[in-house]
Amino acid sequence: MTEKEFKKPPSLESTISRQTRNAFLVAIIFTVAALVNLTISIRVAFTTQTLLSFADSLIVFTFIIITISSARMIHRGKKDQGIKFLLGSFIVTLALRNALTAGLGTVFGILAATLVSFIALLTLHPKEFNRAIIVGIISGAFLQAFDLLAPAYRQSAATAETMIRSITVIASLITIAYIIIIFKQHRQLLLSAKLTLGIIFVVLVPIVVLSIVGSISLDGSLRDRQNDALQGRAALVAKTIDNFLQANVDALRVEGQSPVLANYLAMIAQPGDTSPYASMDTNDLNQYKADLAKQALESLQSFRRKDLVYIESYAILDTSGKNLLDTNVNSQGNDESDEEYFKQPLENKAIFISNIRTDTTRGIKTFYFSSPIRTEYGKTIGILRVEYNASILQTLIDQYSKVATEGSFAAILAEIDVAQENETDPDSVYIFLAHGKNPDLALTSATQLTTSIITPLQMDHILPRGSTAQLTIDVPGLDEGLRNSDNAPVFEAHSRPKEENEGEAYDIIGVAQLTTTPWVVIVSEELSIFNSPFDQQNKAVRLSAILIATVAVIAGAFGGQWLTAPILRLTDTTTQIAQGDLSARATVDTEDEIGMLGQAFNSMAAQLDDLIDSLEERVATRTHDLDRRATQLQAAAEVGHAAA
Repeated sequence: MTEKEFKKPPSLESTISRQTRNAFLVAIIFTVAALVNLTISIRVAFTTQTLLSFADSLIVFTFIIITISSARMIHRGKKDQGIKFLLGSFIVTLALRNALTAGLGTVFGILAATLVSFIALLTLHPKEFNRAIIVGIISGAFLQAFDLLAPAYRQSAATAETMIRSITVIASLITIAYIIIIFKQHRQLLLSAKLTLGIIFVVLVPIVVLSIVGSISLDGSLRDRQNDALQGRAALVAKTIDNFLQANVDALRVEGQSPVLANYLAMIAQPGDTSPYASMDTNDLNQYKADLAKQALESLQSFRRKDLVYIESYAILDTSGKNLLDTNVNSQGNDESDEEYFKQPLENKAIFISNIRTDTTRGIKTFYFSSPIRTEYGKTIGILRVEYNASILQTLIDQYSKVATEGSFAAILAEIDVAQENETDPDSVYIFLAHGKNPDLALTSATQLTTSIITPLQMDHILPRGSTAQLTIDVPGLDEGLRNSDNAPVFEAHSRPKEENEGEAYDIIGVAQLTTTPWVVIVSEELSIFNSPFDQQNKAVRLSAILIATVAVIAGAFGGQWLTAPILRLTDTTTQIAQGDLSARATVDTEDEIGMLGQAFNSMAAQLDDLIDSLEERVATRTHDLDRRATQLQAAAEVGHAAA
């Protein structure tokens, strides 16, 4: 039996033509996309004026030249070379750009993993698809791992936010399109490619889900611990301030019970005719008063000596608010009856702690402790007040800064009630009393001030001179967070005005309320530092997932080829037999179902070969018989013709 010559199937030529058109179209699309990306990259470069941004633009421009060259190669009939050159250059371009800009690893990884295999499916022989999948997955894993581990020289993602946003959208659309095309063109895929894709999806989906769930769970537990730690630090600073205030309250309570002060005030308070000292000679009385005044002043001076650095003065006020004795002689004789530190202890019979106020005469910021002075019968006969320099609060706050981690500091704020003249006015304002990062922010407001609010605060010397714009600092979210701190004591906001080069990154803030006075302590930490434990843990999880997924994909690809190799050999044998080589036999090296199929096929091929050989033998025999009969008939015909 002669072998039949089979012509090339008509569909093969159309397939090659379609792949060539797809390849040329891919090169054109890459060129257009690169041009758009170059426009965005140049805009970013001229906006940021950084060397890395200009280098990124140069890389994109080089890739445009490569895409044009690839299109020309494809147009000249070198389809496979052109596409492979384009894909290789694409992966190198992604790697170089990833080395210049942080935060692009995930997006570029998705692009590499999907586009390489996607384009290979549309433009190359199906046998190349498996290899393209492996190259794409390994490239994507490398880009993501590099983004997680690369040094800090790269420009931040914030400088290229527009570019990253556009690339992310493109990557998402391509991934969706890739999945749709895979499902639509699954009939064109080889069995090994289908098996590899199946293994990839089966392996990757659980890994991605587990890594996401693990990250969320870990983030929740770590965040709770971080929040508790931050709030604990705020409570520790608040405890330090409370201890200082309480120590002064306790000392003032004892000092206010001094007999020397009570005797001095009792003598001053007695009217002349009813005084127990009325019978004394005038000179003796004056001498006695002078002696009591001297003793009282010495007592005040001894009280002040416990902290000569921060205590500005000790003073005794009578019940009318007049300053009778003062360690600061310049204040002696002043009328202080309008001050809260005089009115509050006189009315409430309790020790009072004032807010910080501005002393424009001396150019300092001070606050006051004041306590009623009583007789042995409990009658209030005067006020003992202590004037502290407000820098003591800054010193206490700075003590935290010395031991705090980088990017962390504390601050003290006072919530001061104000009268609402307009519906838009708040009912209270938060005023910084001390600030660990910038001490100059003391006596500025975290609440937006209005003219109706600022005027009474300045008249009460709580705020210094200045406009609402000068005394209101830009700290978005802080006022709102403080008002809601009972429900959420840890929140994100700005704790200080940001510099231009710092961007708009929020801080994480923990709040603690003082028990001795209506002040609050905040401890602020840069959000990037606060999140560093989460980022490190997530980095470890992501790297582990990338490593496992890469190994699994490579193993799946080679495993798929190994599993389908017997079927491919059987397919080749079938093709040989279909082309006429009936002696071809499948190699059987397994005893599984595929091995049984090979044995059955070999048996069928052998039977077919035997059948064909038997048929040929029978045909030959019959042909010989026919030839013999034909010869006999021809001889008979010749005899008959001769007889006639």
